[in-house]
Amino acid sequence: MTVVVRRFRTADEPAIERLNGRLAAAGLPHRVGHEDSRRGEERRLDTEPIIQRLYVAAAGEEIRGGIWLREQLFWSEGRPVRVGWTVYPVAESLIDGKAAGVPASLLFSLLRQEPHLMALGMGGHAGSFAKILAAARWAGSSLPFFFSLLHPSRVLRRLAYARTTRLRRMLADGLAASGLAWTANKLLIGASAVMRGRPARQCTYSVVDRFDAWADHLWERCRDSYGFIAARDSRALNSLYPESFRCLTRLRVQSSGRDLGWICARSINALGTRLERHFGNLRVGILTDGLAHPVHVTEVMEAGFRYLVDDDVDLIVTYQSHPAWCAAASDIGLMRGPSNCAFYRSPAVEDLLTRAAAKDRYCHLTRSDGDGPEPV
Repeated sequence: MTVVVRRFRTADEPAIERLNGRLAAAGLPHRVGHEDSRRGEERRLDTEPIIQRLYVAAAGEEIRGGIWLREQLFWSEGRPVRVGWTVYPVAESLIDGKAAGVPASLLFSLLRQEPHLMALGMGGHAGSFAKILAAARWAGSSLPFFFSLLHPSRVLRRLAYARTTRLRRMLADGLAASGLAWTANKLLIGASAVMRGRPARQCTYSVVDRFDAWADHLWERCRDSYGFIAARDSRALNSLYPESFRCLTRLRVQSSGRDLGWICARSINALGTRLERHFGNLRVGILTDGLAHPVHVTEVMEAGFRYLVDDDVDLIVTYQSHPAWCAAASDIGLMRGPSNCAFYRSPAVEDLLTRAAAKDRYCHLTRSDGDGPEPV
C-alpha cells in the first residue's frame, strides 16, 4: 500500500470517520481525531508555548492512519531547544496487514519535520508503536514509578491488579484481614526513613490558581541545574495547566518566605475513569509535575505528599526521571514499583541527554510530559 503522509485538511474528515468506523467494527477503541477547522492560521511556537498538529497517511481517497506532533521548547546546555512528541499514533495496520508500513511512514515523516522527537507512555515497551521505535534504533527506557499505600488493607481489597485471578484475590483478602499488609507497609516506610538519615525540612505550601512572576524567577534559577527539561516558565505552565483545569491542585512551596519550588497534585476517584482498570474504585493521589533546584526537591515533594495525605487518598503515585526526584520519592517513603511508562527518543535527543549526563546534568520528565496531563 502506497501512502503519502501530509498535514491534516478539513476535507479529510469524512475519510477519517470511515477509518474510525472500520476500527470500531473490528472492536478496537483507537480513533484518529481532527484539528479544529475554525483555526484560520498555522500555530507557531513563537506565539504559543505548546502546539499540536495532526498528520495523516493518505492512500488515494482514504486515510489509513494519523499521528499528532506536539511541539514545545526544552532547555538544554544553556539554550532553548525545539522538540516534538509523537502523540496518539493510530494506523489501519491494527486490522489490515496491507497497511503494515503506515506507522513507520508516519514516524519518519515526523522525524523530517522535527529531528528532536520523543515518545512517552504507549502502555510500555510491548506496545506496537514502541516496538517500531525500538526497531528504528531509538534509545528506550522506562520512566521510574513510585507509590505509597496509605490505606494498605483498603488498597488490597480494591486494587484491580491484585484481584485479576482467584489466587490473587485470596492472597489480597488474607493480607488485608490479617493486618500483615499494614505492618509490612509501615516497616518499609520506616526502613526508608532510616536510609535517608533525616526528615525533610518542613516547608509551607499554598494553593495557587495560576503561575505568575514567582514561577518565572524560580525557572530562571533552576533550569541550568537540569540537562534536559521542558520549559516551565509561567507562560508554558499556564498553557499546560490553565485555570479552567480544575482537576489538579497547584502548590507553591516556600521556606521562610522564599520560593523553593512548586508541585502539582491530583486526587482522583478512579471509578469511572481510565484509571479504573488499574486502581478499581480507589481514591488515588498523583504527584504529577514539579520544579525545584535539585537540592530542594525532597522538601517540595514532601509538601505535595502532605497535601495528598490530608486529602485522605488511599495511595499516592508518581513518575519521575531525574535522579534527585527519584531519590526524593524514596526519601519521603515512596517505594519503587514496575513501570509501564516507556520513554523513547530519537538519536538527536539521545545525543543531548548523553552530553548533559557527562556534566552531571540529567533529564527531568514526569507523566505530564508527552501527551500532557490527562483530563480525568
